[in-house]
Amino acid sequence: PIGAGVVHASRCLHTSSQSLAPVPPLPEKGGKVRHGIIPEELFQLLYPKTGVTGVVFGQSAFCDFLIWIVEHASRHLDSLWLGLPKNWYASMSKQHFAPTENNNVAMLLETNYRERLHMVTNEVKRRLDYQIALQDLHRRMEQEHMINWVEKSVVSSITPQQEKESIAKCITDLKALAKTTQAKATA
Repeated sequence: PIGAGVVHASRCLHTSSQSLAPVPPLPEKGGKVRHGIIPEELFQLLYPKTGVTGVVFGQSAFCDFLIWIVEHASRHLDSLWLGLPKNWYASMSKQHFAPTENNNVAMLLETNYRERLHMVTNEVKRRLDYQIALQDLHRRMEQEHMINWVEKSVVSSITPQQEKESIAKCITDLKALAKTTQAKATA
């Protein structure tokens, strides 16, 4: 039986795109504590009832209690260890921690794989974006060159005689247009 959150090391982890269960986000900042382990809320709860001395007394009583637990636990553990074989802990740790260790290694490999896959994806996207920008630049430069070439060719192909005839034709067309506009306005 495998506990909650443990993944079989033999299963290929990077085949699924999403995890099956959502993971709640961790708080960005933990609550305030005193002496490294005692939550501030406990002191705020005791202060109105016991005052400053009660909180200090509670701290010293708690520390005494912890010392008492450590002393008695060490005596109890010493008596337990004396009756066990010397290699008991090593065999138990291998038996109990090997699947977890394998799971941790598999998860690290999976994380490393996904990070590298993400880096490759971003690099390929960046290079493809560069190629698209380069093609757009070439296309725009070719269009500008062609427009300039056609315009230069047309301007150079017009002779001074054709230019005079074109201007005279434009003037006659404008006069005819002005007459038709006046005729419509008076009608």
